[in-house]
Amino acid sequence: MLIGAVAASLIAVPLTLLSVGRLFTPMLDRASVQTGVAEVLKQDFGLADVEKVECPSDQPATTGTQFECTFSYNAKSYPVAVEVINDQGQYRVGIDAPK
Repeated sequence: MLIGAVAASLIAVPLTLLSVGRLFTPMLDRASVQTGVAEVLKQDFGLADVEKVECPSDQPATTGTQFECTFSYNAKSYPVAVEVINDQGQYRVGIDAPK
């Protein structure tokens, strides 16, 4: 397990993009992002006991968008940073790993 290290992982979830034509900014699908973040935490960070991930809704799928989700692990809540890295809905997940 990573202890106190800052780590980042990249995830591509093209299905998380929601848009209504070209006049509107595409938005990330909250449920898909929460599922993707949970998978990254479990697979890439070795946090097999992640219980729940909560992310804010209505996040634009545009390069540079940054927001914070929270996840439950060992009965405690932790923040996890998410940054959209391109306009195709790919984002990077980074945490200070729980001890």
